[in-house]
Parts: sequence; C-alpha cells; structure tokens
Amino acid sequence: MTPDRGEPAPTSVRRPVWGVVPWAGALGGLILVAAGWLLVDDFVIDDAYITFRYSENLARHHALYYNVGEHGRFGYTNPGYLFLLSALHTLWPGSLTYEALARLLACLGLGFFGCVVVERLRRRLGGIALTVWSAATLLLLLVFPYALPNFFSGLETPLVAVALYLIFQPRFGPAPTPGSPTSVVGLAMALTLRSDFLPLLSPIVVSEAWAALKRRRARSLVALSGALAAGVLVASLNVALTGYVVPLSFGHKWTPSAYGATLLEYVVLSLGVLGALVVGAPLVCGKQVAVRPGVLAYYGFVIAFYSLFTKWSFYRYVFPFLFALFLIGLLAVVEQAAARRPVRLGLLYAVLGVSFVLTLPDSYQWVSGYRVSGLPALTDIADAMRASRIPGDDRVLATYDAGYVPFRSGWALIDLQGLTTAEVRRERIGDVIARRQPTILIVSTWKRLDASAVRLSSQYQRGQDPVPASYRLLKHVPLTNRYWWPRSEYGYYIFANEKASPELTRAIEAATVDPESRIGRQRYVVRLVNALPVGGQGPR
Repeated sequence: MTPDRGEPAPTSVRRPVWGVVPWAGALGGLILVAAGWLLVDDFVIDDAYITFRYSENLARHHALYYNVGEHGRFGYTNPGYLFLLSALHTLWPGSLTYEALARLLACLGLGFFGCVVVERLRRRLGGIALTVWSAATLLLLLVFPYALPNFFSGLETPLVAVALYLIFQPRFGPAPTPGSPTSVVGLAMALTLRSDFLPLLSPIVVSEAWAALKRRRARSLVALSGALAAGVLVASLNVALTGYVVPLSFGHKWTPSAYGATLLEYVVLSLGVLGALVVGAPLVCGKQVAVRPGVLAYYGFVIAFYSLFTKWSFYRYVFPFLFALFLIGLLAVVEQAAARRPVRLGLLYAVLGVSFVLTLPDSYQWVSGYRVSGLPALTDIADAMRASRIPGDDRVLATYDAGYVPFRSGWALIDLQGLTTAEVRRERIGDVIARRQPTILIVSTWKRLDASAVRLSSQYQRGQDPVPASYRLLKHVPLTNRYWWPRSEYGYYIFANEKASPELTRAIEAATVDPESRIGRQRYVVRLVNALPVGGQGPR
C-alpha cells in the first residue's frame, strides 16, 4: 500500500476570515433553529432523564450506576452521549441543567441541517430560486414525520442524525467519494454515541475498508482505524466503569415475538417518507438522479434489525436513518431540477408535504400536550419527595418509568420494567415489592380502575400480582388530556406505605395540573393541528 497522492495545492488569494464563513448557510441554520425553538417549548421525554441520571452520577461520583452504592448491569445504550452530557455539565456546573444542555445539542443538530440545505443549494441556485427552494426545504424538514419530538426529546437522536448524514452523503450522494474525511468523522461519532451501531454500520465499515485496500489508500485506512478506535475507546471506558458489556436495556427491548407488526410499521412509515421521493425523482430529473438499489437494501437491513426490538415512541431508532437518507435524496433532486423543471419539482414538494402533514398531529402532540398531560403534577410530587425528611434508607421509589420522577426526586429506584433493576428479571414483581418495601409505588395503567383492581405486571413473568396490602392509594394522576392522547386513559396510580411522612402524603394528594395554564402559546398550534382532517388522535 502507498499513501494517498493528493492533487497539487492550487495557489489561492489570501482572504479575510469573514470571507470563508458560510453566511447563507448560517442564516438557514438560525432560521430552522428559531422555528423549532418556537414550536417546541420545554419538551423532554421521560426516557431522557435516565441518561441524565447516569450522567449526573458520573459527574458527581465518578461512577456509572443508577442508585448510589449499587453496582450492576447498566440500563442505557448511548454511552457516548452520556459521557458528553456529563463532561459538559462538569465544565459548567450549576449554570446549565441537563435539559438545557440537551436542548442546546438539539439546536446544534437542527442548525447543522439548516446550514446544509442552504449551502448545498447555493452551489447551483441563486437569487429568488435559492430563497424559494431553501425555504420550501426547511419547511419540509420542520413537518418531517416526528422530526420535532426526535430532535428535542433530550436524547442523542439529533447528533446521531448528523453523524449518519456525514456517513451517507459521501457514499450515497450524487458523487460518491469513499474514504471521505466527513464520512470518517461521522463513523467516529456514530460508533461512540450508540452501542448498537457496530452491527448496523458494519457494512459501511467493511465497504470503506475494502475501497481503501483496493485503491491502496493508506491514509483512508488509518482514518478508518481511528474511527473504530474511538468506538472501542468509549466502549472500553464504559466497561471499565460498569464491569459489563451488554446493557440490561437490550433484554428489556428485545421483542422478536412482535417482529412482523414492528416491521410493518417501519415499512409504512418509510413508504410515506421515501415512497414519493423514490418514485418522483426519476419523473422530475429523468435519468440524472436514480435511486441506487444498494441504498434501499441497506435501509431495509436497518429496519429489519430494529424490528427485533420494541418500537420506541416516535420511531427513535429508525428516524435518524430515514431523515438523513431522505435529505440526501431530496437535495440531489433539487440540485438537478430546480432550474430546469421547477413545476415538476413543486409538485413533488406538494406530494411530500401532504404525506408529511398526515403524521403532523401525532408528531406535534408529543412536543406540546405531552409536557402538560401530567408532568406538572409529577414535578410537584417529585419536589415534595426530594424535600421530605424521610431517612435515606427509606427514600426508595418503585415505578415503571425510570426517568423523570426518580431523576428529579433523587430517590433510589426499583425499576419495575427491569431496565435498571436486574432482580425484576429474576423474581416475581410482587415479591420484589413485598420484600424491599419502597416508600412510594407508582403503577401505570391504560385504564381508569378502582384502586383494588390495580395490578403489578412484568414482561418477564406470566400473570399479574396484587399491590401488597401495606400500601394505600394517595393519588391518581391522568397523563392524558385534550391536548395529548385525548382518547386514552393512561395514568399513574401513586401508592405509599407507612414509611411515608404525613407531609409527603399531603403534598402528593394535593398535586394538580391545569393544562390550559401550562401549555402557553402552543395551544394555538395544537388547535390548528387538531383541526386537520387527521388531527386529534394522539400518539400511537
């Protein structure tokens, strides 16, 4: 093998720094971020707080565990993102909350795509055409199925979407360039952000390595080795801190019995997003833009892999692949057709817009109504738990949702879904509660029930167990209202035993929420979305 032979460096005129700043792209990024910020106010999904809690423990105690003093299998699949949040919070302790850090990273991801759109189109278009097609594309990204809840969920999804775009653009774009530095950077990001990306990206890694060997590009091989080394480094650090390789959450989310139904949902979503683009690209551009079978085959491999696991809310796992591939294909079409066939391109945008609007009510209710559905009441309850004078050994909470309430209250957790509590996977859930006697027990149900009819269930056992007799019901908190999931009866039944102080029980019983006062300006957008013919259904 011989080193890469670069082209002779062209002579260039020295320009001021301001001359190389992509001002048009920066403006596009700011516009997309500003629109997202206005549309999404104070939204973080419950699962993000699981990552926040691990990050907090790493920053404060230099160890990765969910409960202080406990060590065991971990319950997350995003070690790189967790380490990043912990490092940022350590650099700015107290000045930025984890929610603020996650929102900042989301804005950076969204701004990146806004910049990409404008800068890519600026190479081929100018004047009015650039303005029109840039604005139309940015609008399309804002209404892209489940884009807003995925970007602002508080999880690693926006950074993963950026990483996948950096990987796919040089490989699947109009002018493939294997071994591109941006592809290597994307691989390093992706392999460190999520622990399940090694099998998913293995075809890309093997292909890149083969291309480098075939063309005898030593630098490309070294760069690719560096990306792999970054992934190995983060994985090794994670093992060193936890003592385990495979997280509990893999077993928790492993649902091959529902493979067909999950795969069907992914296929339907993908057809709604990529179908019009795949069919319309040749009609709009002729033979200049063609969908490569290899791209669709790879995407099929991705959704086939993720169909082995539970379908997470708003398609978190498949979404960044779908988003990155769609944007690459769309920009390729616009670059070819905007100047030559604007009418056909406009029709394609109209078809895509109608297709995306069909998912808008379901998507937008997550970022609007979800945060007022019951979370303000849970905030009051978690704050009362944190402020209570209950002894440390008794500050134990059992719940099916391991995120928001445990994080905000600071109490030790018994995770009834087994995501962070391994014993739930081995014993009957009723026996775990009866033996450990957590002070607060929160049971989530899909139906409004009498307190005596509430049961404990687990995916790891057959049948249900009754709530132990030592517990009494304090509060039922409905997590639905006319802004979020209006046709559901999903909610929390909050129980306590004799270890709960009178002050804490009174605070829990007094917790209330007024959706009208909490939703703020977003009520107008929600009403507009719900007025659509497909509105008002709530999350699936």
